[in-house]
Amino acid sequence: MLKRLIIAVFGICLILAIGSIALAAPFPGVVDEPENMGVNPDHPRFDDAHPYSPTQPTFKKPESAIKVLPPGTPTPAPPSLLYFGELQGYAGAPANYWTLPNAYGDNLINTRFTVADGFEYTLQTAHLLMYRPAMVGSPSLRVYLWDDDGFGFPGNLLDSITISNSALPTAAVGYARADFSAASWVFADGEQYHYGWTTVGAGTLAVVSDNGSGPAAGAERSSERYQTAWGSMLNDW
Repeated sequence: MLKRLIIAVFGICLILAIGSIALAAPFPGVVDEPENMGVNPDHPRFDDAHPYSPTQPTFKKPESAIKVLPPGTPTPAPPSLLYFGELQGYAGAPANYWTLPNAYGDNLINTRFTVADGFEYTLQTAHLLMYRPAMVGSPSLRVYLWDDDGFGFPGNLLDSITISNSALPTAAVGYARADFSAASWVFADGEQYHYGWTTVGAGTLAVVSDNGSGPAAGAERSSERYQTAWGSMLNDW
C-alpha cells in the first residue's frame, strides 16, 4: 500500500457539505440486503419503520444569513508544505465566511475527508482559513479529529488541538494551523475521517468557505452540529 503524509486544508470547503448520508451507496460497515429481501408495504408495522441513518435537522436557515467576503478581500494561496507530504482539500475559491457561535447557537462545524484507494494517510496538520474582521474578543480555536460514524458524520473523537487567539492569523484572511503530527494518526484506503472546529471562550471566530460551487459541490462533505443533531451544511442552509 502506498503511503502519504497528509496536510489537510479544510477550512474553505464548509458549504460543500457531507457526502452520501444514508440515501446513497452502501456505507462502510453496512451490509447490503440480499436481493430477495424487500420491504412489504402491506405489513401491519410498515408505518413504524424508521430510516437507519441519523435524522438531520428539519429547520432551514435562510440564504440571506450567509455572509459574503467583501469584494477585493485578499486571500492567500494554500499553505506551503513544510516537509514531504500532500495537501488534501475539496474547496473552491474563498467566497463566504461563517461566524461561530452564530445567531442560531451553532458552535461546531466539520468537514469529512476520504483516503484514496490504494493509499495509507498519515495525518500531519490541518489548516483552517479564517476571516479576522468578523472576529470578536479573544477566544481560542479548538480543532477536532473524529473517525466516521458510517453515515458521513463525525463518530468517535480521536484528538483535539487548541490554538490560542494570539496564534491565529492577523491578516484579514489567513490560515490557522493545527499540528496533529505528534500523534501519528494513520488511516487506510477508503477510510473517512473528519476535522471540525469550535470557538472556546468568550467571543466569536470566523472561518472562510467557498460558495458551494467548488470541485466537491453537492458532495455534502461539511456539516454542523445544530442543537442536538449533525446536519450537512447543504441540508441546513
